[in-house]
Amino acid sequence: MSVRLAAIGLVLASMSMSACANVTAEVTPIGPAFPARGAGCPLTVSPAQPPPYPIVDIASARVKCKDRRTSCIEELEARACDAGADAVYGFSETVRGHTTFITATFAHSARPPR
Repeated sequence: MSVRLAAIGLVLASMSMSACANVTAEVTPIGPAFPARGAGCPLTVSPAQPPPYPIVDIASARVKCKDRRTSCIEELEARACDAGADAVYGFSETVRGHTTFITATFAHSARPPR
């Protein structure tokens, strides 16, 4: 009985977190694939321009969030780590009412030629 209650609690907690976040994301590969880097991976975040070192673009992303812009940034960072990126740059932001849309490019540092 306690295992069932724990499972129900986990489902309700997940539903509650999803309902509060109101965040959706689409990621489209545009370059070579890299392995995922794990949650909370270190990233260079450059809202305006590419980072000041050689990179290769690997994906473009679009996130949509309600009421909290920081939720969009957090989702971009999480998705970038999932995509194997080590940089996120080139933000384009639109706000409609209480909804924020941000597009950005995910990149990986370019490997030096051998």
